[in-house]
Amino acid sequence: MPEVVMKNILEKSNFQSILKLRKVSRDFRNFIDDEKPEFHLEIIGIHMTSGQIKIFLKGLSENKAPHIEYQKHEKGCQIVCSRRTKSKTYLLENEDFVEAFCREFEQIMSHQQTSVLLSFSLTAPNIPEKFKLVLKEKPIPIKTQIFAMTTNTHSQIMDVLPHMNPKYLKELCFYSSANSRLKKWIFDDIIESDQWKTAKTLEAVQFFVDVPLKNFHHFTAGNYFVNAVTAEEYFELKENYLNSNKLKRVFIGYLDEEPLKEQELHALFGKPYFPNPRRKVDRGRWYFRVAATDRAIHFVLYFAKTLQFSLVNLSEVPSNAELR
Repeated sequence: MPEVVMKNILEKSNFQSILKLRKVSRDFRNFIDDEKPEFHLEIIGIHMTSGQIKIFLKGLSENKAPHIEYQKHEKGCQIVCSRRTKSKTYLLENEDFVEAFCREFEQIMSHQQTSVLLSFSLTAPNIPEKFKLVLKEKPIPIKTQIFAMTTNTHSQIMDVLPHMNPKYLKELCFYSSANSRLKKWIFDDIIESDQWKTAKTLEAVQFFVDVPLKNFHHFTAGNYFVNAVTAEEYFELKENYLNSNKLKRVFIGYLDEEPLKEQELHALFGKPYFPNPRRKVDRGRWYFRVAATDRAIHFVLYFAKTLQFSLVNLSEVPSNAELR
């Protein structure tokens, strides 16, 4: 088949078709491996356990995204490809399921060079060393707008996070897979990474961190827990949002048993507003106008050790609330 014809076929094929064409013949496989046509994947999701690895792939305009499972089998590696109600099973004898997955993942990512993923997610209580090596040896960092990771400990985040391209990263999501009460995670290395400094949205729940609130100033949207905060840190965060004018909505939970003192809050923020003075559902609300705009910063401090910063229109500010 002429080379120009094969190129035209690949240009009109989605990633699933390209993977199938690669198995047609040795010549076609070699041609695809040399040309490395772009897959244009939109979503990659990986779920790892001690006995199997699942990967979910979705391309642009794909309605039937496949799930592929690499399962530990007594004779080697069993692969199950599922798409909606249909599935096919293959057995690779004398193959380790982690090795088989890493080889296929490496092949898939070699076709994801220029396009940017919407989301790359990984769930792994323990990350296999082979997968770490694949990420480390990958010549181009993974281009994704959202990076989400669920794991047992904070230490494993830095095994994967540095391999995300910070230039394209917009959102970070970290979750704990341990079924226990809120534990402390160490974020010292994470907050120094380029990926942390570049992202604008953060979701870090099911654990808490003990780092100064100033490390979160650049996030315009988020939901996270810290160990302790002071009224001064809240004030600095409010001033940061007023000056940047990019705030969306941020929820912050804190664990410190020592409550914030009312006089400190009132000295920095002024007298709070209560929607219903007879039935106080929170510790107070404040509104701060953003200069030269028709927007305001809305600050709410809840009883349940949670606070919220959000950007609202001036028309949403109650008429009897003081606009500072």
